Amino acid sequence: MAGVEVQRRSFLAGAVTGALSLLLPGDPSFAATASKVIWNLPTSKVQRFAWTVDDGVSSRAVTEYLKFAEQENLKFTFFVTSCYETWHQNKAKIQAGLQSGRIQLGNHSHTHKNWAHLTDKLIRQDLMGCHNRMLDLFGYDMRPYFRPPYGLFNDQVLSVAAAEGYSKPIMWNGSLADSGSTNEAALRRNANTWIGPGRIVIDHANGTFTADHFSDVLNVVRARKLSTVTLREVFG
Repeated sequence: MAGVEVQRRSFLAGAVTGALSLLLPGDPSFAATASKVIWNLPTSKVQRFAWTVDDGVSSRAVTEYLKFAEQENLKFTFFVTSCYETWHQNKAKIQAGLQSGRIQLGNHSHTHKNWAHLTDKLIRQDLMGCHNRMLDLFGYDMRPYFRPPYGLFNDQVLSVAAAEGYSKPIMWNGSLADSGSTNEAALRRNANTWIGPGRIVIDHANGTFTADHFSDVLNVVRARKLSTVTLREVFG
């Protein structure tokens, strides 16, 4: 599935240059649509944040996140792109994480296409392809949590997903690392900038960069006396 990741990187590059500006916050209609989406955790006396991990190109990266969760008593929500063999290859470890409550799975599509450019039928097919794959592998129903591919959505996307029981679209208000190249200084800077109470932070399991520098991120989490939570733990 390497081709899917190449397409994803090309797509994101286009988004950065403004090719998808009609779906981004500059659009006048964005505010009304975005109000239906979850961007952060509700206010709480508990110092907590949600560490979410998208895609899953790298099986080794997912393995490392699962080990890290167990060793450091952390919790992750994985937004699964189900076309990758990662989920089958880590089946036993994921099942253990689900049973312990350290891991939650959310729907991030089967093939990571841009749903905002698809018909209702094709959106549903990609959404439920992921849904059914996780049911088959783990007996696990990810509803109502989903994250649209590329974080791009419109009223059509939200409506089709809600009709299938996916009524909690999850975005983010902070980022650690994407699938492109980064460096340790940038990771530290992102961790210091975005990890904080009430935040939903996005990360990606498409390579092992974050996993290779978990200690840098953990230092920020511990210094700020934060706990990690799954979305299901917070929102029910």
